[in-house]
Amino acid sequence: GRMASVGSQLVRLNVLKKPELRDVRVRQALNYAVNKEAIIASLLRGYAVPLGGPFGRGTQGYNPDLKPYPFDPARARALLAEAGYEQGFEMVLTSPNGRYPNDRLVSEAIAQMWTDVGIRTRVETMEWGSFVEGVLGKTHDAFFFLQRSALLDAVVRTNFHSKEQGGPWEGYENAEVDQIIDEAPRILDIGERLKLYQRLSAIVREDAPWVFGFTLSEIEAGH
Repeated sequence: GRMASVGSQLVRLNVLKKPELRDVRVRQALNYAVNKEAIIASLLRGYAVPLGGPFGRGTQGYNPDLKPYPFDPARARALLAEAGYEQGFEMVLTSPNGRYPNDRLVSEAIAQMWTDVGIRTRVETMEWGSFVEGVLGKTHDAFFFLQRSALLDAVVRTNFHSKEQGGPWEGYENAEVDQIIDEAPRILDIGERLKLYQRLSAIVREDAPWVFGFTLSEIEAGH
């Protein structure tokens, strides 16, 4: 059978609400602290691959050159210390419960990994209505999310454009990213547009407004 992507599980970080998250080193540290392979093996039954950037395999913006952040807790701690947080800080990770595959359990695993590097995290689960309200109201410190493969022009605009400030936007700002988002839809050559989106993926990976988790795959029966 073939593996087909059903979307990517990730954590979105709210830099508007949580001042510590404004430092890119802190956001990168949160990425290095997560052992994606362990979560995939223990909680997702192997039906996932680590995410190397904002878009998973099978999405237009997917950039095959981007490597997932490796699991490196020592590097995470060093980055936190460099950012002035060697004592760590406290955070709440909000998760839906029963909305995505093992959402609460995966969130708890991530929270434990963050806590292990000094970012003392507790998970708060919410029913879907309140969860979404918090996303749109930008009141969660960080939240666990399933990014489905949708129309890329719309996804990048609502998530990353600092002037649009769409529903899921949590304070991310990068002038080059804004420019790419404005420019790309006007480029008729698909290959050229794709190159721009892959560039955007590389910038976003580096800026780490999300903690990139895993692309879930479902097994399709072969014929």
